[in-house]
Amino acid sequence: MDLRAAFFSPDHTVSNLVTYDEWRGFRLKPPLFAIMVALLGAFMLLLQSRRAATILAALAVLGLAAYIWSIVMFRSTLATMILSMLLYPLLLSHRNRLQLVVVGAPLALVAVPVVAQMALTHFLQADGGNIRAKAFALAFEHIPRHFFLGAGEDSAYGDSYQDLVAPYFFPSDLGLVGTFYKYGLLGTLLYLFMHVKIWRSLWRAGLAHKAQHLRHNPLLWGLLIFFTAQTFNLALNPGLAYAQGITLGSLALALAHLNLCASQEAAHSKE
Repeated sequence: MDLRAAFFSPDHTVSNLVTYDEWRGFRLKPPLFAIMVALLGAFMLLLQSRRAATILAALAVLGLAAYIWSIVMFRSTLATMILSMLLYPLLLSHRNRLQLVVVGAPLALVAVPVVAQMALTHFLQADGGNIRAKAFALAFEHIPRHFFLGAGEDSAYGDSYQDLVAPYFFPSDLGLVGTFYKYGLLGTLLYLFMHVKIWRSLWRAGLAHKAQHLRHNPLLWGLLIFFTAQTFNLALNPGLAYAQGITLGSLALALAHLNLCASQEAAHSKE
C-alpha cells in the first residue's frame, strides 16, 4: 500500500487510514483501543492461565500488540496503562482500598499543577506544537460563541472546521478543549458523566467477578485498566468521543452490566 498516496487521497475514507508526522513518517492508523485492550487481557491471561494453548495464544497477542506499538509508538497511552496497572493492586483491587484515595487526594492535588504543566509543555513541544498552540487560541476564542451546545460536528462532504476556522484547526488534536468546542458545556459534561459511569461499572463488575470466581475476568480487567489509563490521559485525549471509543465504551458498559447481573443472580441462588 502506498501510504503517501493514501494520505493525500481525496477520498476521506482512504486518507483517514494513514497519519503522518516528521518523526514517525507515514503510517497506518491501527485500531488502537482494541489492540491495547487485547494486550491487557492477554497479559492477565498469561498471569492466570495454566493451559499451554491459552498461554501460547496470549503470547501471540502480546507479541502482535508489541509489534504494532513499535510502529505507531503511542507513548502516552502506554505510560498511562503502566501507571494504571501499578495503581490497581494499591487502590482498585478491593473496595476498602478506595480509602487510600481519600488519604492521597491532597498529595494528588499538589501534584496536579506540576503534572499539568509538564503535560502541556510536552503537548506543545511535540511536532506541530506552534500550530497546535494557535489552534488552542482559536478554540478558546470561538467557544464563547457556542458555549452551551458547541459548534457541532463537521462533515467530509460539506464545510469543515478548516474551511470555517483555519486550515490548521482540528478539534480532535485539542483534547478536552476540542470536545468542548464541538459539543459545548452540555456535551462535555455528558461525556465526563459517561466516562465515569463506564469506569465505575467496570470496576464493580470486576470486583464482583473476582469475589465469585476467585480470579479476574481478563477482558473486564483489561477494559478497566484501559479506561483508568484514559482517565489519566483525559485532558489530552478524550478518545470516547470518537468512533472506536464509542464502540469500545458501549461494549464495556454492556459487558460490565451483564457480568454484574450474572454475579447477582449467582449470589441469590446461593442464598
